[in-house]
Amino acid sequence: MRREDLAVSSSDAMPESPADQATQPTWIPWLLVLLLAVTFAMRVWNGSAGLDAGRFFDERFSLRNVEMILVEGSTRPANAFYGSLSYLPQTAALWTSQWLHQLTGMEIFAIFNERAGDGWSRTAYFIVRWVCAIFGTLSVWLTFLLGRRLFDARVGLLGAALLAAFPRHVLASTEFKPDILVVLLVALTFLWSLDVVRKPSLRAFLWAGAGVGMAVAAKYTGVGVAIPLTVGVLYGGWRERRTWGWLIGAGAASVVTFALLNIHLAVIIEYLPRIWRIMETKGDATGGSRWDVLVIEAEFLVRHHRWPVMLFVIAGCIGMVRRAWDRSTDYLPRVSALMVLSYIFGYSLLYAAATKLFKGQNYLPVAVFTSLLAAWAMLGAWDRLAARWGGLRAWPLSILLWGGFLVYAFAYPYDIIYNDVIPSTQRRAEKLISQNLRPLELRHVFYETLERPLVASTPNGHWLPTIPREELFEIDTRRLDGSDAELFLAERLGGDSAASYLERATREGVRSVRLDPSWFKAHGPSLVLLLHPWKLDGEPKAIELVLESDGDNTYRALGERPDDWQATSLSIWMPLRTGPAKPRQVTVEGQEIPLFRTRRGGRRAHYTTPRFILGRSTASPGTDTLDVETAEEADSTEPGDLVLDFDSDLQLEWAPEVRLVRWNP
Repeated sequence: MRREDLAVSSSDAMPESPADQATQPTWIPWLLVLLLAVTFAMRVWNGSAGLDAGRFFDERFSLRNVEMILVEGSTRPANAFYGSLSYLPQTAALWTSQWLHQLTGMEIFAIFNERAGDGWSRTAYFIVRWVCAIFGTLSVWLTFLLGRRLFDARVGLLGAALLAAFPRHVLASTEFKPDILVVLLVALTFLWSLDVVRKPSLRAFLWAGAGVGMAVAAKYTGVGVAIPLTVGVLYGGWRERRTWGWLIGAGAASVVTFALLNIHLAVIIEYLPRIWRIMETKGDATGGSRWDVLVIEAEFLVRHHRWPVMLFVIAGCIGMVRRAWDRSTDYLPRVSALMVLSYIFGYSLLYAAATKLFKGQNYLPVAVFTSLLAAWAMLGAWDRLAARWGGLRAWPLSILLWGGFLVYAFAYPYDIIYNDVIPSTQRRAEKLISQNLRPLELRHVFYETLERPLVASTPNGHWLPTIPREELFEIDTRRLDGSDAELFLAERLGGDSAASYLERATREGVRSVRLDPSWFKAHGPSLVLLLHPWKLDGEPKAIELVLESDGDNTYRALGERPDDWQATSLSIWMPLRTGPAKPRQVTVEGQEIPLFRTRRGGRRAHYTTPRFILGRSTASPGTDTLDVETAEEADSTEPGDLVLDFDSDLQLEWAPEVRLVRWNP
């Protein structure tokens, strides 16, 4: 880096030809390559975690469309939540990998796995996310080109770095959804739109129109990039008939491009009202208004840019308004400023007008331009300070200050990636629970309140009932004994209640596992997981229920009955819709036992109960505690007289399907 390179001013004029860009500092290309390498590595690293259907829920919709092509041989999409371009690049990559698998026999290339719940291998998930990482990296490169075109190479490089450090951009670059592809296509189409206003021609208009069509074919929010194209064209040529003709031609090119990429337009037309209803329903559920969306958009930029950068975004917007307003400024810089502002504010207004439901990924393309404006304002301020204090131009100080700022900028997304990729001690506990407590939907766990709820689920959609408490030692030990596991902070072993926790951890038959944080292995607090020795005593057995009387939810079981004094639980399928009341408990021969929902599917939901023992009470009325405690024997009942009494307020369409689950400690 030469001293004179640091003095290059952020130009007020948009370069009119590639020759103008030849004067960029010689260190720019090297730093750009380094930036792109870091950008790609961060996104691949983030995408490499959780290579299955459990990490990102929405990936299943795009993968279903891929499956239609690769497995069923049909180009008709299974769903049209996004356009076809949202999954065609990944489809091509997956097809290539499977072809290599068939050619070489190497399992590393296989994209299918029959043992996986959804049929896709870890390789398949890595590939589709790897493609998104490429899109994210390319969008950073295009941001550099945009910055160089609008301002100069330094602004382009810094703006690209700010976008690369934008946390939502990092996350979008690792999930198989079209959000990052839209960012890429918006940046590309904006570049083509600049060509339209710099050297208008039918060819330039058609390319820009095709770019709009591709952006919409990736995701319908891509239509916003038509705003700067229209504004830029009409700003200086709205009186010319030829301009209107070319603009109409660009519109036609976008429509044709979209139609060619979405040959099953009927599916698109069918889904658009459905998507609109979903957005309206969810938007209404937020309780906000469209004005609130505008506020949330600003909060989104502040949260991801953070205030030090956001202040420069605001300064950059003010500077662009002055440039667009100043008639003494050359035409190209003035119209380019207007186009940038039209996208930021025009798309913001368009989004708020369209829906009351804000989604950060839908607003992400705006970050391309806010990053560039922040970089422009930063370098403008730097140049003015350097003009007063020449010491800022010195190599060591420049590298120290700018290097420190970039470390600050990238530390934020790095921290997010690290916490996302490197498992927390809680996530390790959840994995151990999932591996050791099967079937999960028939188990239950007590845990001390952590930073987030304890979650464990099965591939078929069942989840584990979990009961949080501030401190486990406050719970009756007999209730804890009836559970399948306990999870608490390791620091409890040395606190005031250490004796209680140590006694729990050293009981016969209990497996104690300590989970400590370590660099690049786990993060979070040290935890202790206690796994109890409960095992199934045979397979759950279905029982036939007969309604005792009309208008009541009391059922009598025929044939099957738990043995007295044996630990038992119930597995129950009930109607999903039960009127205004929700299933909370079931009374078994006078014992009120809590119900915990573990799955919903179709028109029914699955519930499970804690373990109970006939002849003992299991829970105090009105509580949600799980209990197997000694009490006075209940009134004896004859075999075959097992009675289940559900809340009378429940409106049950059909009798619950109940299975008895027997347990041995």
